[in-house]
Amino acid sequence: MDSRDLTMRMAGGVGGWLDDEEDGWRSEVGESYYLDMLRDDARNKAYLDGIQRSIQAEAARRGEQGVGVLDIGTGSGLLAMMAKRAGATRVTACECFAPVARSAAMCFEANGMGTQVQLVHKASTEMVEAEMQNRQRADILVNELYDTELLGEGILPTLRHAIDNLMAEKYVVIPGEAQILTVLVESPSLCAAHHPQHAKTQRGTKLFPEHEVNAKDGWQKTYQAESIFLDKLVERGAATIVSDAVHASSLSFQNPPAHGIHCRDAVTVTASRATTVHAVAYWWDLLMCDGDANPLATQLAGKGDRPSPGVLSMAPGQGFRDHWRQNLCFLPSPIRLQAGQRVQLRLCHDDWQFWFLARALPQDTPAGAAAAQGAGAGAG
Repeated sequence: MDSRDLTMRMAGGVGGWLDDEEDGWRSEVGESYYLDMLRDDARNKAYLDGIQRSIQAEAARRGEQGVGVLDIGTGSGLLAMMAKRAGATRVTACECFAPVARSAAMCFEANGMGTQVQLVHKASTEMVEAEMQNRQRADILVNELYDTELLGEGILPTLRHAIDNLMAEKYVVIPGEAQILTVLVESPSLCAAHHPQHAKTQRGTKLFPEHEVNAKDGWQKTYQAESIFLDKLVERGAATIVSDAVHASSLSFQNPPAHGIHCRDAVTVTASRATTVHAVAYWWDLLMCDGDANPLATQLAGKGDRPSPGVLSMAPGQGFRDHWRQNLCFLPSPIRLQAGQRVQLRLCHDDWQFWFLARALPQDTPAGAAAAQGAGAGAG
């Protein structure tokens, strides 16, 4: 039987949508980022560690009731199978992208889980409780809905819907938290070539409106992030990191923020030398379980995967990944700094993207020192 004729045979699953009309679906999956992610050992080890610890803790708490897991955006089904092998009694996996859902169905069958994992072919935001395995809400939600910018795949509205409609009253989300790290970047060549204000039509019309600097308090809003390989740019002399990495803020997935715009408390970043800052770079680290520590969060040195269990880092120098990179947010106006001068940054976000508010603090003045101390005390 041709694998494209497979239909859902798991109890309560969806049948009939694995038709043979979409030729080339194997190529569509193979040419995507899915295979690159599956070969990401650090990603897989961090998720396995978080899934195993969470299921063990929930099983001890729930006893004979068992543990239900919901895997949102299951892809190949890897995380759902990890959950089943770690002891989950009920596993529901959803996937809205048909070619990938076909692959998940085949993987479940090949691993003897065709009747043990309930695969639902739709977005989780379209699901209802009755579509969960045994028509029961889940105790653990596992997902990997993160693009390079973190929020671009809609993780926040997805989590809010799942928590309200598909999860038990007491639930666990894996990963539980993201930490956002940031550095100041000097790069006149990138600024000249890629700054949004330089983008024009053939007739000379600017494609992006200019972001004004607030003359009253000096804050300026960065442009939308562009994905980059920061360490590669530094190695080739196209960019220079001119500050230590600073923890800009944390974002809870266990208790996701409400819909709307959120601006976090300001943090201060100190210039490591005299420089002109053209952009703010950031990346994210995922903490799988509550209480996981990230002791290397602000260290850029070293190669290879982090030695911290339960932490998945996108920091530059942590091994090559094509599916996740770092981000560069250009400033409307470059900021000139002296060595040791401070910049205040506020990380802002809505449901879909991050941006920064930035301003330089006066150097060697009581007001500047007081402002810097106040911002540092309020950083979150």
